[in-house]
Amino acid sequence: GASVLGAKATEGLDKVVKALTDRPGLSMTVNGAASLEMERESVKRGRLQSMLLAEKRRALVQAGAGPAGPSDPPLTVSSTEYPELLAQVYRRAELPKPLDDAGKLKVLPLVDMEVLLMVHMKVDDESMRELAQQRALAVRDYLVAKQLPLDRLFLGTAKLATTETNWTPRAELSLATN
Repeated sequence: GASVLGAKATEGLDKVVKALTDRPGLSMTVNGAASLEMERESVKRGRLQSMLLAEKRRALVQAGAGPAGPSDPPLTVSSTEYPELLAQVYRRAELPKPLDDAGKLKVLPLVDMEVLLMVHMKVDDESMRELAQQRALAVRDYLVAKQLPLDRLFLGTAKLATTETNWTPRAELSLATN
Protein backbone atom coordinates (compact mmCIF):
# COMPACT_ATOMS: atom_id res chain seq x y z
CA GLY A 1 0.00 0.00 0.00
CA ALA A 2 3.01 2.36 -0.19
CA SER A 3 5.50 3.66 -2.72
CA VAL A 4 8.57 3.70 -0.49
CA LEU A 5 11.61 1.82 -1.74
CA GLY A 6 12.95 -0.79 0.66
CA ALA A 7 16.55 -1.93 1.07
CA LYS A 8 16.10 -4.89 -1.29
CA ALA A 9 14.61 -2.63 -3.98
CA THR A 10 17.41 -0.05 -3.74
CA GLU A 11 20.00 -2.83 -3.86
CA GLY A 12 18.47 -4.09 -7.11
CA LEU A 13 18.20 -0.56 -8.50
CA ASP A 14 21.87 0.06 -7.76
CA LYS A 15 22.63 -2.82 -10.14
CA VAL A 16 20.37 -1.21 -12.74
CA VAL A 17 22.26 2.08 -12.30
CA LYS A 18 25.57 0.32 -12.96
CA ALA A 19 24.19 -1.45 -16.03
CA LEU A 20 22.74 1.76 -17.48
CA THR A 21 25.90 3.73 -16.68
CA ASP A 22 28.03 1.11 -18.46
CA ARG A 23 25.69 1.12 -21.48
CA PRO A 24 24.84 4.71 -22.45
CA GLY A 25 22.88 3.50 -25.47
CA LEU A 26 20.14 2.05 -23.28
CA SER A 27 17.04 3.77 -21.95
CA MET A 28 14.51 2.45 -19.50
CA THR A 29 10.76 2.64 -18.99
CA VAL A 30 9.33 2.21 -15.50
CA ASN A 31 5.79 0.89 -15.09
CA GLY A 32 4.42 0.94 -11.57
CA ALA A 33 2.04 -1.83 -10.54
CA ALA A 34 -0.60 -2.13 -7.82
CA SER A 35 -3.30 -4.61 -6.84
CA LEU A 36 -6.67 -3.47 -5.54
CA GLU A 37 -7.46 -6.91 -4.17
CA MET A 38 -4.15 -7.39 -2.35
CA GLU A 39 -3.52 -3.81 -1.19
CA ARG A 40 -6.91 -2.31 -0.33
CA GLU A 41 -6.52 -2.60 3.45
CA SER A 42 -2.90 -1.41 3.38
CA VAL A 43 -3.91 1.67 1.40
CA LYS A 44 -6.65 2.39 3.93
CA ARG A 45 -4.19 1.98 6.83
CA GLY A 46 -1.80 4.38 5.08
CA ARG A 47 -4.57 6.92 4.61
CA LEU A 48 -5.56 6.64 8.26
CA GLN A 49 -1.92 7.21 9.25
CA SER A 50 -1.80 10.30 7.00
CA MET A 51 -4.97 11.63 8.61
CA LEU A 52 -3.47 11.12 12.08
CA LEU A 53 -0.29 12.95 11.07
CA ALA A 54 -2.32 15.79 9.57
CA GLU A 55 -4.28 16.08 12.82
CA LYS A 56 -1.03 16.16 14.79
CA ARG A 57 0.38 18.90 12.51
CA ARG A 58 -2.82 20.90 12.93
CA ALA A 59 -2.59 20.61 16.72
CA LEU A 60 1.09 21.62 16.69
CA VAL A 61 0.38 24.70 14.57
CA GLN A 62 -2.54 25.68 16.82
CA ALA A 63 -0.21 25.34 19.81
CA GLY A 64 2.19 27.77 18.14
CA ALA A 65 4.85 25.24 17.16
CA GLY A 66 4.71 26.25 13.50
CA PRO A 67 5.08 23.94 10.53
CA ALA A 68 7.97 21.47 10.47
CA GLY A 69 11.00 22.46 8.45
CA PRO A 70 13.04 20.28 6.09
CA SER A 71 15.72 19.69 8.74
CA ASP A 72 13.19 18.59 11.38
CA PRO A 73 12.77 14.86 11.99
CA PRO A 74 9.71 13.32 10.32
CA LEU A 75 6.51 13.50 12.32
CA THR A 76 5.32 10.26 13.92
CA VAL A 77 2.37 9.26 16.07
CA SER A 78 3.26 7.62 19.36
CA SER A 79 1.07 5.02 21.02
CA THR A 80 0.20 7.55 23.76
CA GLU A 81 -0.90 10.16 21.18
CA TYR A 82 -2.85 7.72 19.05
CA PRO A 83 -6.13 7.59 21.02
CA GLU A 84 -6.62 11.37 21.13
CA LEU A 85 -5.56 11.89 17.51
CA LEU A 86 -7.85 9.09 16.34
CA ALA A 87 -10.75 10.61 18.29
CA GLN A 88 -10.08 14.00 16.65
CA VAL A 89 -9.90 12.47 13.17
CA TYR A 90 -13.13 10.58 13.86
CA ARG A 91 -14.91 13.74 15.08
CA ARG A 92 -13.87 15.66 11.95
CA ALA A 93 -14.69 12.87 9.51
CA GLU A 94 -17.75 13.33 7.35
CA LEU A 95 -19.38 9.97 7.79
CA PRO A 96 -22.52 8.70 9.50
CA LYS A 97 -21.78 8.33 13.21
CA PRO A 98 -23.85 6.36 15.71
CA LEU A 99 -25.90 8.36 18.16
CA ASP A 100 -26.97 7.45 21.68
CA ASP A 101 -30.58 7.42 22.92
CA ALA A 102 -30.41 11.17 23.62
CA GLY A 103 -29.34 11.88 20.02
CA LYS A 104 -25.78 12.80 20.97
CA LEU A 105 -22.66 11.40 19.38
CA LYS A 106 -22.09 7.97 20.90
CA VAL A 107 -18.74 7.42 22.62
CA LEU A 108 -17.07 4.52 20.84
CA PRO A 109 -14.04 2.39 21.63
CA LEU A 110 -10.96 3.14 19.53
CA VAL A 111 -11.30 -0.02 17.50
CA ASP A 112 -14.86 0.92 16.49
CA MET A 113 -13.74 4.41 15.44
CA GLU A 114 -10.96 2.86 13.33
CA VAL A 115 -13.37 0.44 11.70
CA LEU A 116 -15.90 3.17 10.85
CA LEU A 117 -13.19 5.42 9.42
CA MET A 118 -11.72 2.66 7.29
CA VAL A 119 -15.07 1.32 6.10
CA HIS A 120 -15.89 4.75 4.67
CA MET A 121 -12.56 5.19 2.85
CA LYS A 122 -12.96 4.81 -0.88
CA VAL A 123 -10.22 2.73 -2.51
CA ASP A 124 -10.89 1.98 -6.16
CA ASP A 125 -9.04 1.32 -9.41
CA GLU A 126 -8.13 5.00 -9.72
CA SER A 127 -6.56 4.95 -6.25
CA MET A 128 -4.51 1.94 -7.33
CA ARG A 129 -3.42 3.65 -10.57
CA GLU A 130 -2.20 6.58 -8.49
CA LEU A 131 -0.29 4.22 -6.19
CA ALA A 132 1.25 2.43 -9.16
CA GLN A 133 2.29 5.79 -10.65
CA GLN A 134 3.83 6.84 -7.31
CA ARG A 135 5.85 3.62 -7.33
CA ALA A 136 7.13 4.33 -10.83
CA LEU A 137 8.05 7.89 -9.80
CA ALA A 138 9.87 6.62 -6.71
CA VAL A 139 11.99 4.32 -8.88
CA ARG A 140 12.68 6.99 -11.49
CA ASP A 141 13.54 9.58 -8.83
CA TYR A 142 15.94 7.13 -7.17
CA LEU A 143 17.68 6.50 -10.49
CA VAL A 144 17.91 10.23 -11.21
CA ALA A 145 19.39 10.79 -7.74
CA LYS A 146 22.08 8.26 -8.73
CA GLN A 147 23.03 10.56 -11.62
CA LEU A 148 21.28 8.74 -14.47
CA PRO A 149 20.11 11.26 -17.10
CA LEU A 150 16.39 11.94 -17.00
CA ASP A 151 16.20 11.77 -20.80
CA ARG A 152 16.99 8.03 -20.60
CA LEU A 153 14.26 7.28 -18.05
CA PHE A 154 10.60 7.11 -18.99
CA LEU A 155 7.38 6.53 -17.08
CA GLY A 156 5.08 3.96 -18.58
CA THR A 157 1.43 3.21 -17.98
CA ALA A 158 0.41 2.20 -14.48
CA LYS A 159 -0.55 -1.46 -14.30
CA LEU A 160 -3.32 -2.92 -12.18
CA ALA A 161 -2.63 -6.49 -11.18
CA THR A 162 -5.28 -9.09 -11.52
CA THR A 163 -5.72 -11.79 -8.94
CA GLU A 164 -2.34 -13.41 -8.30
CA THR A 165 -1.86 -15.52 -5.22
CA ASN A 166 1.74 -14.43 -4.64
CA TRP A 167 1.57 -10.88 -5.97
CA THR A 168 4.01 -8.37 -4.48
CA PRO A 169 4.17 -4.56 -4.84
CA ARG A 170 6.54 -3.61 -7.65
CA ALA A 171 7.58 -1.45 -10.52
CA GLU A 172 8.39 -3.21 -13.79
CA LEU A 173 11.46 -2.09 -15.71
CA SER A 174 11.96 -2.51 -19.46
CA LEU A 175 15.06 -1.61 -21.44
CA ALA A 176 15.31 -0.27 -24.96
CA THR A 177 18.11 0.96 -27.21
CA ASN A 178 18.27 4.63 -28.06
